[in-house]
Amino acid sequence: MKPLKLTGGYGIGIYFVLVSILLSAWSCSDAPEIVVQDLQMQIPTGQQSFTEDLLPGEIAETKIEHVAYMGPMTQSIELPEGFITMFIFIRGNGTLYADTISHAIVPESISIPMNAIKSIRCEVPAGDTLHFVKFTKKLSAQDREDLMNFPMENKYDLYFTRFDACDPYTEKIKSPNTISRTVLPADIVPRVALGT
Repeated sequence: MKPLKLTGGYGIGIYFVLVSILLSAWSCSDAPEIVVQDLQMQIPTGQQSFTEDLLPGEIAETKIEHVAYMGPMTQSIELPEGFITMFIFIRGNGTLYADTISHAIVPESISIPMNAIKSIRCEVPAGDTLHFVKFTKKLSAQDREDLMNFPMENKYDLYFTRFDACDPYTEKIKSPNTISRTVLPADIVPRVALGT
């Protein structure tokens, strides 16, 4: 498990714990080092967008990037064939378009374009800056087979939810006041589940 530390310019810390990333390169018998990486939350002067690689090489066949867009801006993102791309929105607001579907982007939400969607478009209003983490995972032959066999209620053109709308759960090792949430349940993306 690899926690990703997200810190802002105002000292605000947001922590996402990748509760379960069951990828072929990770073994339960290993005692992995906990990797923490601070995000660059300021877009460099004179630029309207910024991208930085996160945790390079930590998860096999998965690329993780922190992306920021300063409004007003409209940006299209192509989705490569043979991969699945997950977007975790951490700061800022905007609108997400995928084919005929649209959603208001708010902080602490997740979106996963699936099926035949080949690109998405993000619109960021003037005066706002949108920050998100983009996971691009290569689909193996087994992943593609699993996707076809997932229950119909788990098949989406665009999976989108806010963290505060996700199912809460408790863990014995945490305080009863700690609210954990299942952000991405199992059987939506093969071998991936996310929680906070």
